[in-house]
Amino acid sequence: MALGMLGSLYASPLLGQTLPVRRPPAPSPASPPAPTPSTQPTTQPAARRSRITGRVVDAASGLGLADVQVTVTGTTLGARTDLDGRYNILNVPLGTYAIQARRLGYQPKQFDRVAVSGSDATIVNFSIGTAAVGLQSVVIRAEASDRSASEASLLSAQQKAAAASDGISAEQIKKTPDSNAGEAATRVSGVSIVDGKFLVARGLSERYSTTLLNGAEVPSPEPSKKLVPLDVFPASLLESIVVTKSATPDKPGDFSGGAVEIKTKEFPDNAIRQFSFSQGFNSQTTGRTLPFPERRAVDFLGFDRGYRAPPSRSTLTGDPSSQERFAEGVRSAWNPTPARALPNLGLGFTLGNQRPSERFALGYVLSLTYSSGQDFSQDRLFRYYLNTENAQRDFVYQDHRNTVDWGGVANVSLRLGASNKLSLKNLYTRNAEELFSTNEGFNEDRNGNLRNFQASYVERSLQQSQLSGEHLLGWLANSRLEWRATLSQSARNEPDNRQAEYVQAAGDGRFGLNFNTDFWFRVLNDRQRSLQADWQLPTRLLSIPATFKFGGAVRQKRRVFSAFLGSFNIDNLSEPPADLQFLPPQLLFTPENLGTWVRVGFPGGSAQPYDASDDVSAAYGLVDLTVASRIRLVVGARMENWSIDLFDGGRALAAQDTSRPPTIRRVNDLLPSANLTVALTERINLRLAAFKSVSRPDTRELSRDEYTEVAGSCGTIGNPDLQRGVIYNGDSRLEWYPRPGEVFSVSGFYKYFEDPILRAVSGRNGCTFGYLNGESATNFGGELEVRKDLTFLPGLLERLSVSTNLTVVRSSVIIPAAFGRFEPGLDLEGQSPYLVNGNLSWRSKNGRVNSSVLYNRFADRVVRYGFASGGSDQGPNIVERGRGTLDAKGQFTIGRGTTLSLSARNLTNASIQFQQSVDIGNDLTGRAIPGTTYSVGVSFAR
Repeated sequence: MALGMLGSLYASPLLGQTLPVRRPPAPSPASPPAPTPSTQPTTQPAARRSRITGRVVDAASGLGLADVQVTVTGTTLGARTDLDGRYNILNVPLGTYAIQARRLGYQPKQFDRVAVSGSDATIVNFSIGTAAVGLQSVVIRAEASDRSASEASLLSAQQKAAAASDGISAEQIKKTPDSNAGEAATRVSGVSIVDGKFLVARGLSERYSTTLLNGAEVPSPEPSKKLVPLDVFPASLLESIVVTKSATPDKPGDFSGGAVEIKTKEFPDNAIRQFSFSQGFNSQTTGRTLPFPERRAVDFLGFDRGYRAPPSRSTLTGDPSSQERFAEGVRSAWNPTPARALPNLGLGFTLGNQRPSERFALGYVLSLTYSSGQDFSQDRLFRYYLNTENAQRDFVYQDHRNTVDWGGVANVSLRLGASNKLSLKNLYTRNAEELFSTNEGFNEDRNGNLRNFQASYVERSLQQSQLSGEHLLGWLANSRLEWRATLSQSARNEPDNRQAEYVQAAGDGRFGLNFNTDFWFRVLNDRQRSLQADWQLPTRLLSIPATFKFGGAVRQKRRVFSAFLGSFNIDNLSEPPADLQFLPPQLLFTPENLGTWVRVGFPGGSAQPYDASDDVSAAYGLVDLTVASRIRLVVGARMENWSIDLFDGGRALAAQDTSRPPTIRRVNDLLPSANLTVALTERINLRLAAFKSVSRPDTRELSRDEYTEVAGSCGTIGNPDLQRGVIYNGDSRLEWYPRPGEVFSVSGFYKYFEDPILRAVSGRNGCTFGYLNGESATNFGGELEVRKDLTFLPGLLERLSVSTNLTVVRSSVIIPAAFGRFEPGLDLEGQSPYLVNGNLSWRSKNGRVNSSVLYNRFADRVVRYGFASGGSDQGPNIVERGRGTLDAKGQFTIGRGTTLSLSARNLTNASIQFQQSVDIGNDLTGRAIPGTTYSVGVSFAR
């Protein structure tokens, strides 16, 4: 079955087919077998009742089976599964029972010792395979266990998936100190994270991946990036993160490295009421007295509420007095009062339940998470070589940040009988960061030693609302209809970003204001609407079981970016006081100086707005064939129509100024794909896949505007001539699932790029990013993953489990000579030669103690190609040095529902380092020391 049907499986409970079985004499099809003495119900007082719930899935495809009869043997109690394979048996007296699942054409299966012992529902899940009528049933002499959202259930879904994938479940995330999806994703095979939030899959930069939230694409709140930064998703809101590494026609075709599928929490089988509280302590920050920005009003929620809002540009006229009033309205906070840094705070709350019913089953979950903290980065280094001889820039920074992150999900699902299901899913995340930074160093472009003051405030938000439906059409050959309508919006508001630059005087060594002081106001709004519908028809082709799937999708995205750049300049014509320029910024930019000796100006060429529509429509079809019961072939094609209209300066300005025509793209792409899975045994799969995909430029990459992420850093200019690239992909994988929760897999991949989209340094001073199409590129490598319970060890060691993965990648890119003489065979940007993850976990027999030690390492990777122009050799690349980090977490259950957790991040105190290969050797050109963070938390749950 196609990959689009697998989303719900990533949170499905442990499947029963892997437990020891015995085969009793065949039961009569007409009636269920009589229970053996060990399975006779032993009931308690009738006043105490509970329910049995769970899911029945097809053993071959992993998909839910409808119309399966699940019965409590020896009683009249039972229920039929709905379109997802879920069932609810109500009003079951407390006791021990045998539970059986039967459907015509499938082999019956039975759990014979299921204890119903409390008010919470007992969860029993089945996996049944096709068989001739009358074959023996499978009786499992063991209790069923609830492993919802567990590692075992995710691996079971991975085993049955149509395409190769790797992921991490909510159960695994709980064992790590990870606070957001970006940190959690580093545990996935073949994945690394750049800048703490952007995913690099299989050595391909973030632009070659895509993000799906609950099955739908989401817009990015980052102006200069295509991929959604994963740090906007709090880890506690997630059900799973799955990276799909080969394509099927029902998924967007704009990816090659990986499609990151993030799934938020679903409603639980039992009532959940949970509250958590945590405190974090950083070795670099907590307890120190430092000049952090002042928090006011509702800053603790990440809302500025206009406190930092810039003055209105509508008040600007040619009148000097209007410019003076505007200048006085610009925020002038340059000297924060030092204060003691408090521990970081974390809060969480989750409420969920369901109301089971044969006709109207309702489930819901509400979850909120919040964190705030302070961060000090001491002696952060930035040095830059344009050539191999001398550094052109060299600065040491002291960064002080306040951060706030919070978010919530509100999901509700309604099942109407056994054939219809409606779901409404809502997610909102918000984070805010305020920075106060100072630095000293030199810049050849400024002719001397410099001292800079930086103040900035940024708010980011992301929200998504999705209404979806699933319908089993019994009147239409038992076909299935699924649809999904999604509204998404991301926003980035930067109301305050100022930098004052001072240069050291030659005579007395004092620092005076140099040229100007820049201030930026920028706002980004991305709105997206999408609709997708799939129709599946199960049938047979020449006696071969087959499922046809047809569908279509429409995605409409509108991005509006507005920006404004101003500067303060000392007016030398007004004969200012001799020492005015040497005043610190908090004394220089005051009302008595502004408009008198300090003037406001508005340089052009940077911070220009743009307005863009970026739409994709698609139609696709596939067939899912099961050949000889062990061979599964999913083959099909997707036709995508991509259109983009980008107006630099906005639509109104473009209509008036014909010298800046809009950037327009209209491209149709046919994207075939084939995924072959050969089940060598019930537990071993061989996968082969081939597919074609594309890489399309983002609106930021096409805009002529120059965008500077932080004042004083290198800017980025788009290229309106940029074209989309095409990628041809081949994958292979051998995977073995010896037991629930265990896997051994070996993968290989090869990718060939036509017109790959690359980022290189160009333009003035060798410190401006630009985008270009390379001639071609290749990327190939392999992955190894092992997850194993060490039950063969003696004593307490048998409770250990280990997981590790290794990825080895090689790449090569050819850049046209017109852009400069680049080195032949360059690595792709962001690609590490190898990645390693390791996790050693221990769990006590009663499950009250859990502990994990985690290790992550990546090798050196190019983060920016050296500067090159048409007639010069390439300068030295900026390389991020490989590093390894060691994390740990322990969880201890105290009493009923109370859990204490202790965690530590970066126990090795690894620093972030960059280097360039120059005449003097590999010179350290960048350094940041995040320190070690320790956290203690407690949660209370029912």
